[in-house]
Amino acid sequence: MRAEARKRAGGYLYVVDRMYDPNGDVPAHAIKGVFAVDDNGEIGQFQANPHYRPSPVERGVPWVNWLDRGMRLTMAGRIDQYVFLQLIAKAVLPVLVTPDGQLMMLTTPDAPRLTAYVGSSLVPEDARAELMYLPRLLRVLPPEVVLVVNGSAELQVQYPVADLVAALRNDGLLLANPSGGLDVGPSHWVQHSARLAELVDMPTFTAIEQALARWGKLAEVKTDRSRAVEVAITAVEVLVKGGVTDPDVLAATAVFNAIDPLYGGDRLRVTNADEEQTRVLALLRSAVSPQDPSEEDGVEVADGLVYHLYAEHLSTMPWQVRAIVLANRIADAVTPWVPADIRDHRQYELFKPLRACSVDFPAALRVQVAEHVGTDPRRMRPWKLDPEPRVSITSPAQAIERARAATGEPADPAHTEDIGLAYLVRFESDPEHVHFVHKVWETVIRDNDGPNAIDHYRAKYDLFPFEEPRQEAGRQAAAQVSVDPHERFVGSMLAGAMGDALGFAIEPHDMPTIRQDHGRVGLFVPVLRDGVAWISDDTQLMLFTLEGLIRAHVARRLKPTDNDPVPEVQHAYQRWLHTQGQPWAEVGGPYVRHLPQPDGWLIGNPGLFRQRGPGATCLSALRAFARTHRHASPQFPGNDSQGCGGVIRAAPVAVWSNDPAEVFFAAVGTAALTHGHPSGFLPAGVLAVIVHQLIRGVSLPDCVGLARDLLLRWRGHEAQLRALDAAVELAKRGPVSPEELEKTLGRGTVGAEVLAIGLYAVLATDNVRDALVLAVNHSGYSASTGIVAGNIAGARHGARAVPPEWLATLELRDVVETMAKDALAEFSPGPPNDQVWMRRYPAW
Repeated sequence: MRAEARKRAGGYLYVVDRMYDPNGDVPAHAIKGVFAVDDNGEIGQFQANPHYRPSPVERGVPWVNWLDRGMRLTMAGRIDQYVFLQLIAKAVLPVLVTPDGQLMMLTTPDAPRLTAYVGSSLVPEDARAELMYLPRLLRVLPPEVVLVVNGSAELQVQYPVADLVAALRNDGLLLANPSGGLDVGPSHWVQHSARLAELVDMPTFTAIEQALARWGKLAEVKTDRSRAVEVAITAVEVLVKGGVTDPDVLAATAVFNAIDPLYGGDRLRVTNADEEQTRVLALLRSAVSPQDPSEEDGVEVADGLVYHLYAEHLSTMPWQVRAIVLANRIADAVTPWVPADIRDHRQYELFKPLRACSVDFPAALRVQVAEHVGTDPRRMRPWKLDPEPRVSITSPAQAIERARAATGEPADPAHTEDIGLAYLVRFESDPEHVHFVHKVWETVIRDNDGPNAIDHYRAKYDLFPFEEPRQEAGRQAAAQVSVDPHERFVGSMLAGAMGDALGFAIEPHDMPTIRQDHGRVGLFVPVLRDGVAWISDDTQLMLFTLEGLIRAHVARRLKPTDNDPVPEVQHAYQRWLHTQGQPWAEVGGPYVRHLPQPDGWLIGNPGLFRQRGPGATCLSALRAFARTHRHASPQFPGNDSQGCGGVIRAAPVAVWSNDPAEVFFAAVGTAALTHGHPSGFLPAGVLAVIVHQLIRGVSLPDCVGLARDLLLRWRGHEAQLRALDAAVELAKRGPVSPEELEKTLGRGTVGAEVLAIGLYAVLATDNVRDALVLAVNHSGYSASTGIVAGNIAGARHGARAVPPEWLATLELRDVVETMAKDALAEFSPGPPNDQVWMRRYPAW
């Protein structure tokens, strides 16, 4: 104050209410008073302002919700008044009504007034109010009416209806129709709401629209929301056809995919909602398992969020909550714009334990479930794996006994057929039905468990079949040497490591320096140190990711409902952190309680203990987990990093599932362990899906298209989407100069840019060598763009396409190749089950 006083000699020092910015426009009633300052800069007596009105901040009045807070910030001049007008115009607010439910319009000399509140808790006890979605209300009100909105602490705003309508029309939330009136938009809602109006009555329609407006982001005018709304209405249709009429259940069903993490939704929208406790909100919170953090062994942990199956959590919920989830899973599987092969994979999810949640549904709803999943849930026979690894079934007699034990069939004669993966067992008492007995897992699936039950089982778990694909007669010789999935996956891992090594040698340098050291075209062969092309921490983390996935799959074989690889991958990353010179007791976190030293085969390779410039973000995030024992996630990020440490290690996730949506989700989860910004974890999902599709022989443009569709489901996808589209467009021009590359796609300083540069390099070339050279020659993160380009190019062209003279110099080449082949073995229909394998990749 004394320093300020000296600047204001002969003037005054104003004392301003804490709610207002003293350097901005401060109204007279927000000035507490003044200090007079003499000519020497000395502070005189304080003179209080008799017209000062303390703000809610000064009085300590808490704000009710985000709208109430926005009102305070607007009053303080920190939010533009027009911005707040737009927020109010598209809100769901309690509006005063008469005892018979009519709008309570107050007549004043200036204009009629309609009173609303930012939250139901502010409505006077002797008044009656109804929640209303303002765009639907405002379109029918006379333009001269003034909407009065009351907040806490006696704050109030007043807006003419004409101004509110103009803002909604400008935002595309009110649209002119041919009859001269206004429809409630955006445009995709006009289309889908007409379909919804045919399914339900008006009170239910109103409840659904309000729920979508409050938690489903209906007011966000984006084209990608159209598909989300389409899925939502399809889910409502499933329940309506099943006889469900409860408006709250149908409203929660419509908004579920906007807050479910599997759909890229925002769970925090409902778990942290500060509005009044409505039944719709309670149903949504139950549907996404929103347990609060609890204490376990003195450590705060988040109780089981079940993103995929929901089975364990939903089994304790009322049937209405289970119906909300299952209806959305069905809608996601039958939505017409989803490609047929992806629909098949998603529909398979309905054969998992989730469908058991529908056993006690009302009869009409069970009929709907049976229509979509192929069997009445009451007739299901759940399958499970044995809790401990056992000797594989090696003879027809063993297969027959296993089928009898699992199904309770009588001990009558039986016949078997060896199909490599399993035995097919038929009993003479029921020769029309076949029992599929897995040789290694000893799982028994019956064809009468549902249409194509065995095919669905194999489609889910036969990631890499035993036999090479059969060649059709008459194919050309070129087709005879087509690249199989095994070689594509090994190629992805090897080419990724090779791209990392190529770029690691020049990553600290800008392009002029690279040209000075390596010639006009830049680097075009690996740089050798002691005869070896060094890898960076990128390849190290890629290897530990793959190891974590293998161990997670071993765990899933022992416990089929364990379908989340993130904990095992987190464990793998803590082992990697140990290799970077950190004592296991300090970085092992909760895993130290199980083992005094890290276990498994990979950690035993001394070459992985070399420190090659590990990223500060990864190090700090993993150290944070070691302290807190809490997994970071997209919903609960540990930081706001957009860096590329998540995407560079994501390619191995391609083996986790046959379902690309599940691969996307798993890759995002593993990346979010260290990088909490959408531009840090969404590129991982895109890369994993591209590799996932490439190893299945899908063309690269189609792979990108599918990954793009999945990306659109996630919040915060805009930056990655722009980078992805820019990479595709730039690739149409073929290889460009490093300067043009940097100008268009950046230097790879964030994850979205790294993915864009790597993808561009592969799209713009037709071989692995050229793709890697193009990807690393720029002034940015060359190792990161090199590993991403290699992952994609190797999956596209196969391991044989990686220059053999380069591979001969690659550091840890044998470890990379061994890990890739071990993954092929584990994710095959008949993974190893012996004790040596379990010690190599322990699951606990």
